[in-house]
Order: sequence, then structure tokens, then C-alpha cells
Amino acid sequence: MSTVSVIVPTYNARKYIAEALRSVLGQSLPPVEILVVDDGSTDGTESVIQAFSDSRIRYLRQENRGVSSARNFGMREASGDLIAFLDADDRWRPEMLETQVALVNARSDVVCSFTNFVRFVDSTRETLSDQFRYYELAWLCTSDGPLPESRIVEGDAFSQFVQLGIIPAFTQVMMFRRAALNGLSFNESLRICEDTQFALRVYMLGAVAFTSNVLAEIRRHDSNTTLDYRMVAVHEAEALSGLNAEVKGAERRRRYHDRLVKARFDAACVLMSRGSRLDSVRQVLAAFQVSGSHLRKAKGLARLALTALQG
Repeated sequence: MSTVSVIVPTYNARKYIAEALRSVLGQSLPPVEILVVDDGSTDGTESVIQAFSDSRIRYLRQENRGVSSARNFGMREASGDLIAFLDADDRWRPEMLETQVALVNARSDVVCSFTNFVRFVDSTRETLSDQFRYYELAWLCTSDGPLPESRIVEGDAFSQFVQLGIIPAFTQVMMFRRAALNGLSFNESLRICEDTQFALRVYMLGAVAFTSNVLAEIRRHDSNTTLDYRMVAVHEAEALSGLNAEVKGAERRRRYHDRLVKARFDAACVLMSRGSRLDSVRQVLAAFQVSGSHLRKAKGLARLALTALQG
């Protein structure tokens, strides 16, 4: 039986972390360890962790260096065959780990898995729509997975995922085969969309399994990192551009370039709508430095012109 290490990066999440940990402790398939990596909290988070008597919980602390650094710290300390992450303000449903283990262990070439989730508003407890509604998973080439409502992506996972408008990359609902990562880590220079870059790197390594079952609840509150959702497009363009040297093979590079051009124009349109015309132009120039994707560039210019007119 595979062992699971759960990594919970936290920064000033004293208000929520006990609920997150209880959701991990209540799993139908228990983890071998729960590594809470405190990224320099100043709100008394440690006292909440120490109140738990379960010996599987390990409290690790570092100076504030960001969530990527905290996740990397946890991965270096993890001992399990499989690694799962949970943000300190979110929570899992009881079957999360059991389902993920079944997905990853379905085939030896599966390097990671992910599940569906819902968001909920912290202040009102209103539940919003599930995430798979926004994905374009029907475009993927898949086969039946080991469980009902599960699929395994066949062929090159990177080439298929990178073409999607929204790339599945929420680490709170992902599980990774530790041996397959081979020292892979999160880019600590990125504060937003670091998970997108990391997930795409993993998708280069092997097959991916997923289930449409909702197994996590993601909290929406005032201090969410990605509160300004429109600016995510700018960060995503930078995260995608950072993969350029790693993407090998003609088909991978063709699809990657097409998606990178789209990301650059998405960012350009957002910046134009916010009045940052010079930064918008910089994104356009970066898009034209990408080889190929002539149709995508033409469409991008048309979108940008419409955005400028509407502004």
C-alpha cells in the first residue's frame, strides 16, 4: 500500500487551519504524516497546531519566503510515496486521499492525479459552482479510469493540457508520485501561477488521471492571494514563458507556443483595460517573439484593438 505525505503550507491562517487539519485527520485512508510548514506566521498559528495531539502532525517553521518555498520545504521533508497539498484555508471531503491513491496507482505511468472541487464564500457559506464546469476536459484524449467518473489522459499529457483555456493546476486537489518528480520543485520567484508552471512540468513526465467527483472545498475570502482575478492573466503569461527551455519536441513546442501567444494577448488585453498601455505593448512584443502561431497572433491583435476601443 502506498504511503501519503500531506503538506499544508500556512501563513497567518490561524482562523482556518484547524478546520483544514481536521479534514485531513478525517480521511478514510489516513496519511502517514501531515507536514505543516509555517511560512513565518505572526498570528499565533503555532499554538493552534500544537493543540493537536496526533503524532502524524509535524510542525515546521521557516522565515517568510512565500508559498512555493513552503511547499518545497515540505517536499524535502516528506517520506511518503505520494504527496498531496492542502492550503491552510481549504478543506477536503473524507474520500479525497483514498480516491487519489486509487487514481495514481491505476497504472505505473501515472505521475499525478486531480479531482473536482467547489468554492464557497467564507462570509456567507454560499457554495459556488464546481470547477470542472470551467475546464475543457472533453478536448482531452482519455480512457476509463479505475473508478466511476474517472479518466486517464492518453498520449502526451502536456500537449493536451497546455492547449486548454484553464489549465488544471490547483495543488489542493492534486496528488503526485514522489519518485516521478525526481527533485522537481516550485519556482520560488513566482508568487502567483507558480502552481500552473509546476503542474505543466509534471504533465511532461507521464500520464495523468482525474475524477469529476467533488472532493474538496476551496474557501473564498478577502485575503485570497488571487483576489484580483483579472491580473492572473499577466502572471500566467510569465509562468508559461518560464517553461520555454524545457519544452522539447515539435508537437509539444507547437502547442506550447500557441498557448503562450494566447497568454501574452490575454495579459495585453487586461493591461490595456486597466490603462497600462505601455505594459500592454510589451506583452504584444513578447507575443511576436514567439515562433509560429500566426493565426493566434492575428486574433490577439483583433481582441486587443477591440479592448482599446471599449476602453
